[in-house]
Amino acid sequence: MTAAAAISGGAPAERPWLAGIEAKIGGTSDRPAWATGEKAGSVLLLDRNENRDPALAEFIRELTAGLPASVMTDYGNPEPLREKLAAGLGLDPGEVMLAPGSEASIRDVFAAFVGPGDAVLCPAPTFIMVPVYCRQFGAAMVAVDYRRSKAGPALDVDAFCGLIESRRPRLVYLPNPNSPTGTVVSPPDLRRIILAAAEVNAACLVDEAYYPFHDFTAVPWLADHPNLLVARTFSKAWGMAGLRLGMLVGGPGIMAVMAKLKPLNEAGALTLAVAERLADHPDQVAESVRRLSDGKAFFCDAMERLGFAVHRGSGNFCLVDFGAADARVMQAMEGIAVFRRVAHPSMTGMQRITATTKEMFAPVIERIAAVGAG
Repeated sequence: MTAAAAISGGAPAERPWLAGIEAKIGGTSDRPAWATGEKAGSVLLLDRNENRDPALAEFIRELTAGLPASVMTDYGNPEPLREKLAAGLGLDPGEVMLAPGSEASIRDVFAAFVGPGDAVLCPAPTFIMVPVYCRQFGAAMVAVDYRRSKAGPALDVDAFCGLIESRRPRLVYLPNPNSPTGTVVSPPDLRRIILAAAEVNAACLVDEAYYPFHDFTAVPWLADHPNLLVARTFSKAWGMAGLRLGMLVGGPGIMAVMAKLKPLNEAGALTLAVAERLADHPDQVAESVRRLSDGKAFFCDAMERLGFAVHRGSGNFCLVDFGAADARVMQAMEGIAVFRRVAHPSMTGMQRITATTKEMFAPVIERIAAVGAG
């Protein structure tokens, strides 16, 4: 082939599933200009459910200050962290797999169990990457929509279990709590779903990204449910969103399958070192969760006193419907705080607002109060 012929050739065609996918999924591209770049440092970013506790951020900064230079130059060893996490969960280290964020763990579950034509059952709305992974692996996403109710978005568990029986999915994905709804499935209903999935030989992935803001966990059930996997992230309660670390746990049988997908390096040395040190201070994480939960309650109480409809939810965020005052509230937030609007019929008109401390919420409440509900 001549050089001219080589140059005339085009780029390789993209995979069919990429058609219609935006080049940038989520991220910060939809933030207003006044909340990006250098300006972001003076704005309270309450739109992505990161940990917004200044005290924990400072504690983590102190942990990193004493780390050796080798965390920048070496690949790192995940075993010490894996052993600490496994011991805290009452598991064998082989039942714990680390990843650069829980979204990587979720994708690995898809890679292990989902193929072209398979069904994946999940609630809607849910984690933004689930429909993307369904397209990537050629799966049919079967979703049960949350419905609007006076108590907030509600999931029909009977319908969910019915679809497990009728559609026989390869994977059932259920965040508990869910985002952006903030809702949870009760332990009896969660057990029903796991058992229904087992009846059709489906893997059941429970995403506990917001643990322990909602302190129930399905981890103790792993021994009794060989089809169960639990994913967690270190981005919420642990305050490590910038370091990217996730964890997947399951019983020995299903984790033997997942181990086939384990990368050469599950996480970077810096990430492993910070997480290993922070794991020695569970009290710091617990105190941060308490401060943020208190801050969320403080904010929600204030919004209800102002006459706004509030769904408190069980994660590190809440939903607020500002109604006719929405545009004025958003204008008042300019230069102060960023929220995220929820686009689903079960939450029409609601803003999702990440929790922060009482002190950090105070100027936000003051601005909203000045607008009023009228």
